[in-house]
Amino acid sequence: MNISQTADGTPRGHVLVVDDSHENLILLEAILIGEGYTTSLAGDGKAALIAAAAVQPDLVLLDVHMPVMDGYTVCQALKADPATRDVPVIFISSSDGTLNKVRAFEVGGIDYVTKPLHLEELLARANTHIRLYRSQREKDRFLRTLSHDLKNPINLIIGAVELLRDTQKPVNGEQREQLLDIIDRKAKFMEGLVNDLLDLARIEAGAPPNLVEAALNDILESTLHGFDILANRKRIALVALLPSREVKVYADPTHLSRAFSNLLTNALKYTPEGGQVKLEVRIEGESANILVSDTGLGIPEEDIPHLFERFFRVTRSEHMQEEGSGLGLTIAQAIVEQHGGSISVESRIGEGSTFTVTLPIRT
Repeated sequence: MNISQTADGTPRGHVLVVDDSHENLILLEAILIGEGYTTSLAGDGKAALIAAAAVQPDLVLLDVHMPVMDGYTVCQALKADPATRDVPVIFISSSDGTLNKVRAFEVGGIDYVTKPLHLEELLARANTHIRLYRSQREKDRFLRTLSHDLKNPINLIIGAVELLRDTQKPVNGEQREQLLDIIDRKAKFMEGLVNDLLDLARIEAGAPPNLVEAALNDILESTLHGFDILANRKRIALVALLPSREVKVYADPTHLSRAFSNLLTNALKYTPEGGQVKLEVRIEGESANILVSDTGLGIPEEDIPHLFERFFRVTRSEHMQEEGSGLGLTIAQAIVEQHGGSISVESRIGEGSTFTVTLPIRT
């Protein structure tokens, strides 16, 4: 397997190339890698099925005429396997006959390209099908996660209400308060999830922020308001180190405050009693680095690359004890990037985490 990336470091997609011609495999591999794709190669149908199950590609480029197992048979096998049935398959063949194309679509192919290949056309079709496949896969994942995250609190609320209404077994005062607390917490969780989804939808729809020249200290002080109460409840020291001189940024203060609020909320949530959360600003040249650090649970190294993915949550038991939508960091990153900035994280299990937001400043 060969790995290549686009200019921003993101792989365009994983393409499985299947052809019994070694020359064709090498040619297509070189072209795809040059365009930023990740590739796997298979020289026959059996190897293709093994590779598809192992790497879960975003696209299969499949030669029709191969010995032992032709492309049609390979495609049928891919579509019969739940793990690969939705992966788009583009057939590649020297035959331009209508019957061949009909057969290709009957067995589940999504496109058909004839040899000699027109490379620009092939790449355009590959990019389109990968983009559509990834979009559908993300949508399916989104709906599954959303359904799960809403179903659990709804069931708890329904159960609590039924107990409160049960005249056969009336609850006492303490039990009543506990059930009301469950209803209150779960309803607020769902409200927060809905608000997060609305924010994310607004950002992804391309709604531009209302950027104005603003004082960074004013945005951060506004954000910090109220967090001291939350920190006191958990006996956490909340420290703010803001610049003594005025620093201007070009920002939508409300949206940018939301990003910092999400970072502070996470820091307080995952820091045990007696710990510390610190908000610090460091000016470096024409940039402001805003650090939100904590002495909390920390994040496993293998989870760090996934932190900003929608609905991602660290699955360690200590982290799962805290409720969350898994959207806070996604929203924070999207807002920061809308402001021409970036966000990064350093963390060690048991020692804490530091999220750094870098923003351009007005000079």
